[in-house]
Amino acid sequence: MDGVNEWFKRMVVDGIQPDTAIFNTILKGFSQRGDIANMDNLIDQMRDAGCAPDIRTYTTVLKVLARRRDALASEALFKRMIREGITPDRFAVTTLMNAHVEAGSWKGVIRVFDYLRNTRAKDHLLGIEVFNTLLKAYVLIGAPLEVVTKMFHRLESAGVKPTNRTFALLIQSACQSGRIGVAKRMLDEM
Repeated sequence: MDGVNEWFKRMVVDGIQPDTAIFNTILKGFSQRGDIANMDNLIDQMRDAGCAPDIRTYTTVLKVLARRRDALASEALFKRMIREGITPDRFAVTTLMNAHVEAGSWKGVIRVFDYLRNTRAKDHLLGIEVFNTLLKAYVLIGAPLEVVTKMFHRLESAGVKPTNRTFALLIQSACQSGRIGVAKRMLDEM
């Protein structure tokens, strides 16, 4: 990060105006360290330089907040992103859902999923990543296998194809429920 900061300072001194892509690259470095304070400062610098944060900017910060299990800050940031006119993509939505999963905020996961189902862009946003995150939440709270299976069957009506991760979550739920025969059938179907 010291090298990145030095390079950034040289750009400014040489009169080279950094763009959003450069700010996002530096932001990613701070995110890998979990350095929220410097991330906030950098976003302020972006705005001061006339570079508006974009979907990548917000998703990078959302990932850090999710790792910190800070669902409230994640949701506030997501709402700010929408207020600023940035259209969420699957990665941003999945990251927000995962922040709620990691924080144990099951109602938050369902609230985000309900938001998705009721949005005009739901066909674009309701991808397998979102369903897998929802299934992960159900498995982690120990939801009955029937609930997890019901969600699994909703994939077909949503036009979404399950992945190996989807089946793994279903198998995990079956094992937690002591239904090894069902887990074996799911493995065979996978």
